[in-house]
Amino acid sequence: MTGCATLATHMPINSFDNYHLSWKPDRSRLSAPIYLSLAAMLEDDILSGIIPRGTRLPPQRELADWLDIDFTTVTRAFNVCREKNLIYGITGRGTFVSPAPGNASPEIAIDGDMIDLGTVSSFPTLSYGIVDAMKSVTESGHIERLFTYSSPGGSPHHIAAGRRLLEAYNVNAPKDGVAVFAGAQNAISVSLLSIFAPGDAIAVDPYTYSNLIESARLAHVRLVPVEGDGEGMRPTELDRLTRKHKIKGLFTMPQAANPTGITLSEKRKDELATVAKARSLTIIEDDISPFAPSPERRPFFVRNPDSTIYIAAYTAMLASAFRITYAAFPATFRDRLLKGLFLLNMKAGSIDAEVVSELILSGAAMRIMAAKREAAVKANEIFDRTFPKLALGKQAKNEGLFPFFRKIPLPASPLSGPEAEDFFRKRGIAVMHSCRFAVGKARQQDFLRVSLSSVHSERKLDEGFKRLKKAIRDIPNSSAACKDNGDIPTKH
Repeated sequence: MTGCATLATHMPINSFDNYHLSWKPDRSRLSAPIYLSLAAMLEDDILSGIIPRGTRLPPQRELADWLDIDFTTVTRAFNVCREKNLIYGITGRGTFVSPAPGNASPEIAIDGDMIDLGTVSSFPTLSYGIVDAMKSVTESGHIERLFTYSSPGGSPHHIAAGRRLLEAYNVNAPKDGVAVFAGAQNAISVSLLSIFAPGDAIAVDPYTYSNLIESARLAHVRLVPVEGDGEGMRPTELDRLTRKHKIKGLFTMPQAANPTGITLSEKRKDELATVAKARSLTIIEDDISPFAPSPERRPFFVRNPDSTIYIAAYTAMLASAFRITYAAFPATFRDRLLKGLFLLNMKAGSIDAEVVSELILSGAAMRIMAAKREAAVKANEIFDRTFPKLALGKQAKNEGLFPFFRKIPLPASPLSGPEAEDFFRKRGIAVMHSCRFAVGKARQQDFLRVSLSSVHSERKLDEGFKRLKKAIRDIPNSSAACKDNGDIPTKH
């Protein structure tokens, strides 16, 4: 029976009335096309909480028997929900409700003795100097001018501050090619909605920024995962898939990609930029770099200035609460981006922008960021002591590549992603599983993204890593090899 076929008038003899299924949809609510009505029922039951996150859904054949419909109809319904980030599948283990269905943002409430290794913050205790900057702004005598909708892309003063910061990271934008956005996520969303059309495809890493996945879904932009290696996305694969899927754009996090931590070499950037230029791809470059400015690091914006939107996401290092970032782009994109910004936000917050401008122009911003990079060095040292087999290499240390989060591969286990997160929560640690970041069918590996930058003391961070190491050893069906000190398997 197909998704548009007429429903049978009776249940089969083996009706499963007393058979355990984790989800038993009401067959009487099905209507043609059946696969869409079944998908709608599944979506409603997931978002309403009737089916809890992490639930393993019934096998598709069993559900088809229960409903007396064709197996392929259930498959089509599941595919609809998978595209909406409501469910995901693990080969050989089944289909599960996503950890944050319909919303890729984590729902982590930290209280009691819970240690937060899930949220990647920016060492919030080191944001000294910000209060002084806020006082300077409020006592300036002209704060009233910030209480309007004027200058939706940022005032000349804010743009000048942004240019100074961008130039420190080797980004020299054209005259009309800088604007202030309400944070990096806002800049990404505006870019998706303004530059791309519904149905367009964008190339991404198989594991990518979780909020990009949700934003693309809302914008009806398809994400195409491009396999990579230890150096990042493979240029040959990008070229092949661009021709196959008629890809229009490329989303990249060249420095310490979230969640894998991979930093692209300059050679790999050259290769990817060459493919992007040859295939006329628009690049969204999300630079979350926690690294010090260096003339050795050249962003994609330098290589492809006529087709790259560069997002200075590292402004979040100043303070996570500031929803301000700067983006550089070709002047030809300006009207579309500012229109998108106006429709989504009207403008970025002027008071936040004024404070951040004060920090940049006074030199305090660079001092704060330098202090946080030093904190990242110490946090990475604590991580490396606890997980020596995953320690940073000499080259990374020599280049000052000390990220704010790390990746820990998980041993083979029957636990789904949400089940694994709950497993660690019950042991006093909040973490984020790789299933939150996977694009499409990118389910080849299970790992944790572990934050180094949210815990308020080195002692607490050390305690959190030790708890985590012990918990990983206790995962059901962990291999005996995991019992050795620091030996976390790198693949199943």
